[in-house]
Amino acid sequence: QDLHFGKEGNDDVVDHFKAAIKNLVARAYMSHKLEKIIYVIGGDLLNMDTFSGSTTSGTPVDNDKRAQDAYKEAFNALYWSINYIKQFCENLHIVYVPGNHDRLSSYHMAHALSKCFDKEDYSIYFDVEYSERKVVVYGHNFFAFEHGDVTKKNTALVYATEFPISWGGTKYRTCFTGHFHS
Repeated sequence: QDLHFGKEGNDDVVDHFKAAIKNLVARAYMSHKLEKIIYVIGGDLLNMDTFSGSTTSGTPVDNDKRAQDAYKEAFNALYWSINYIKQFCENLHIVYVPGNHDRLSSYHMAHALSKCFDKEDYSIYFDVEYSERKVVVYGHNFFAFEHGDVTKKNTALVYATEFPISWGGTKYRTCFTGHFHS
């Protein structure tokens, strides 16, 4: 969440991103047999959503490159990460969650990435449907994903209402958000 490719002062985002992916995968892989990895993409992947360098809603933001260049840099980094991560698990489940900075651009990127892998490897599943909230159930676990800019109150009630069968059929429930950069 909140990588903000193209943001002014974020020149080393690719290096930090790759180092984080390698570190997290290594820590998990060394201690567990990874049957499934849930990899969430989106959530302000890009700092801007327009050619003029503003967010989806038109808020001007400070960028250090053109929107096209930020898109290419982010696409290449995510393409690399998917190829890297898929080596360490039996199933890779990629979940797209939109962010407030790049709702359209990140959707296009997630869709394009899904097409890069759609015939190559059936152990990769993409959920690129546009939705503010996503849920993945794994065993008795309910994993909720959202950027965090839309639902601010009663998050548990929102998920219990929108996903009643999954909510009721699980014992453990966790919501993962970004947006507040903390």
